[in-house]
Amino acid sequence: MAKKFKEVSVDLLYARIDPETLGFDTTASLAPPEEGVVAQDRAIEAIKFGMGMKDVDYNIFVAGQPKTGLTYIARTFLEKAAKEEPTPPDCCYVYNFKEPDSPNYLSLTAGRGKELQKSMEQFVQTLQAKIPEVFDSEDYSAKEAEVHQGFERQRREIIDALSQRAKEEGFILQFSQVGMVIVPATEDGQPMSQEELSQLPEEKKQELREKSDNLQKEMNDAIKEIRKAETAFREKHSKLDAEIAMYVVGHLMETLEEQFKDEQEVLEYFKEVQADILENIDDFKKKPEAQAPAAPMPMPPKEVTFRKYDVNVLIDNSETEGAPVIIESNPSYPNLFGSIERQAYFGALFTDFTMIKPGALHKANGGYLVLKALDLLKYWISWEALKRAIKDRQIKIEDLGELYGIFSTRTLKPTPVPLNVKLVLTGDPYLYQLLYIYDDRFPKMFKVKAHLDTEVDNTEDNLKQGACVMSKFCVEQGLRHVTNDGVARVLEYSMEVTGDREKLTLKLADVSDLLKEANYFAGEDKLDFINSEHVQRAIDKK
Repeated sequence: MAKKFKEVSVDLLYARIDPETLGFDTTASLAPPEEGVVAQDRAIEAIKFGMGMKDVDYNIFVAGQPKTGLTYIARTFLEKAAKEEPTPPDCCYVYNFKEPDSPNYLSLTAGRGKELQKSMEQFVQTLQAKIPEVFDSEDYSAKEAEVHQGFERQRREIIDALSQRAKEEGFILQFSQVGMVIVPATEDGQPMSQEELSQLPEEKKQELREKSDNLQKEMNDAIKEIRKAETAFREKHSKLDAEIAMYVVGHLMETLEEQFKDEQEVLEYFKEVQADILENIDDFKKKPEAQAPAAPMPMPPKEVTFRKYDVNVLIDNSETEGAPVIIESNPSYPNLFGSIERQAYFGALFTDFTMIKPGALHKANGGYLVLKALDLLKYWISWEALKRAIKDRQIKIEDLGELYGIFSTRTLKPTPVPLNVKLVLTGDPYLYQLLYIYDDRFPKMFKVKAHLDTEVDNTEDNLKQGACVMSKFCVEQGLRHVTNDGVARVLEYSMEVTGDREKLTLKLADVSDLLKEANYFAGEDKLDFINSEHVQRAIDKK
């Protein structure tokens, strides 16, 4: 007996949505979803947990099918939540006076990095102008002359005493290019010639030799005394220079220390700067020369003597609100970890701490770094280095050429920056499983998995949230807003994609593409809003 099948009406297969039940005329009147995303409660809870766990091993893997808006959802939620978190400090590199090849890392309150950079520049410029003036002053000239005259007086007394002693023994003290010389004298006080000396009796010659030997010892003692006096003179002169320089440097440094009294690392840096300036005060005695006209050939950087007092502001968070959220679409090694640039000068390459450039890890430090897992795995060097950075909890800027032995030119080794970043990888669930099984470090690093759904129940609340997401898309992508009948048609299409009248698709990329195409047709019709006819035309054209 043939089975009887009950005919199913079209209304039971396909759900129509009445635009009037949506409660708005256009999406222009709708606010964005509270969480920034729609109907991903399970994933959002996982992301919240991962953000709340401040341990660096609790990084987040957002897993989901293509077109579910992995990166969009991660960025949208993170940016909203990160604004409530504290802003991380600025990051600067400065010259290391003890180890010039290892620039020092400074951490300052957000926004103070540029302030330090500008203050140090003005400080050095002021010293270059003030110190030559002080050393050209009459007061300094008088004190310097007094120290010099004291040394000359002492030296003259030593030489006069030696000259008198030589005269008493029948010799003359002479000065030549090789130093002081003692020669026998005639009765009228003139130097004795070799001919006169040879005509003397042997006994007289022997007597002169003995006297000459004794005088030579006295002369050596006198030379030692003069050298001691010279050493004392240099010490007095250096002390005078230091006192004069300290008068200028000390007053300016006190102003800087007061300005940055809450920055302990900066205060330690100021001590090293002051000690170096006083040690190399001669470099500041020259008046700065006028700027030369631009030359056609490449010019070297400004003199290292003054360049070393520069401040390289690696990360400036003066305009950052809350914690940073950085999305790196090309996670190559330099893009992640930064680089040390070089400049060419007459065929030679040179570098210094001012040419250190930041990577995405520096920019995201204190916040969140979002990466596509597949893009990251294409750069195996970046992946291995990233795992090492998380393990060591520090960011090292290393030269790839030197790291892998490509070339062995001398380069810098900057002090590592402490790492405090939350990594957010996005990718396919299958990729997550592969990494979990075959990479022993992965489960230890990514202890939070946020799994995105591809469908959501067709409820009144989810329909309204879907309309709010469309409003957000229109604002972010510069599209026309959508009328209520246009939204209704998009939501109906969302059910068509799932093949189930009880479900709505969460493949946000499909919804976004549909709105972009409908916006094109609305533009052709020269209308201000996207309506259901434009949405239908976009669907028909697929």
